[in-house]
Amino acid sequence: MFCLIGTFVYLSLKELFNEEIAVIATITSVMYMQSEVVQVFYDYVRMVDIFSCAATYFLIKAIKNDDRKKYFILAGIATSLFILTKQNMGLLFWIYSIILICSVSLVLRRSVKEKLIYFITGSIVPIFITIIFMLINGSLIPFFNQTGGEAVAAKGGILHILFNWIINNMSSFINTSKFSIICLACIIVSAIIKKEG
Repeated sequence: MFCLIGTFVYLSLKELFNEEIAVIATITSVMYMQSEVVQVFYDYVRMVDIFSCAATYFLIKAIKNDDRKKYFILAGIATSLFILTKQNMGLLFWIYSIILICSVSLVLRRSVKEKLIYFITGSIVPIFITIIFMLINGSLIPFFNQTGGEAVAAKGGILHILFNWIINNMSSFINTSKFSIICLACIIVSAIIKKEG
């Protein structure tokens, strides 16, 4: 599992930096992750890491290689496997991936519609196959009960899940918003300068 994570981290970093930096950053990242300082080791969490690193790599390849369709499809498949492994985090990753695709397309002034179609199609295929399989063996309803009803009840209800993070993190949000506003202003100014230049 750690070799696969390391492979995808290295391939992603190699697309952005030279090989030496990619190797050092990959070894450091994977050793840090394996030490379990970041999180407790569970097999499904490592699978989530593999799928998220794979999806990130394929998205980088798609963006860098003139929007190659196959990489958007592969990123969608990897994200879908993430969703099937851990639904709440997988869905967030899926949404942020769509935001990334739209943002990069906007900045580079490329069409976004086709990219989203390929990414979403790649996302749907594994989920559709899994649903069909579950329907055949009768596990679809128990799956939704466990990942939906029982999981939601165990966390204190849907309102607690959806909105309690706002209350818990309001002070941190206020403290970091000043820095975020400065960063956003710098990005907007850079984009205006680039557009005029």
